[in-house]
Amino acid sequence: CLFTNFAFVITKIFIYEKMGQISQTVRGNELMLFKAQKSLACATSHTLNLTVNTTDVAHKDVGMWQTSVVTGYAWEVSSDNLMVVAEYKKLFKELIAGAPVELDFAIADNFNVNGIEAIVGDAWTPGTELKLTGKAVITALNINSPAGDNATYSITLKGYGPLTLSEEA
Repeated sequence: CLFTNFAFVITKIFIYEKMGQISQTVRGNELMLFKAQKSLACATSHTLNLTVNTTDVAHKDVGMWQTSVVTGYAWEVSSDNLMVVAEYKKLFKELIAGAPVELDFAIADNFNVNGIEAIVGDAWTPGTELKLTGKAVITALNINSPAGDNATYSITLKGYGPLTLSEEA
């Protein structure tokens, strides 16, 4: 069959793994940053970085090979967004206050490929399929205003304590 004028948006792609199992990959627009259970407005990109801090414990018995032990964990999240003045003002006040904010980095429970206008309610909500939760402090809030293009802002938040993975779902 020939399908002309057929448009179909795939929100989850299935990949065949070894042993015949199927796993789902997640599209970037499904995974969002939520602050106080609300997604940041007009986000274009999010990045979550997890790092392990180590200390070198090399000694004569291991020869030329470096040996390290884990001494701590750190995490940081960033978001790039189209400029929404009301959202920026809230974030600016939170940066100045310096207090940690509650974050969820999660797949939106009510994601719809047709956008937020197509969902029930007025906001994306964090799901439990993949949900990382923690508190973080805003460490950077930058505005970019290129001539002839959309103004944007970016925010960076540094983890304040543990980041936990939800085991629900």
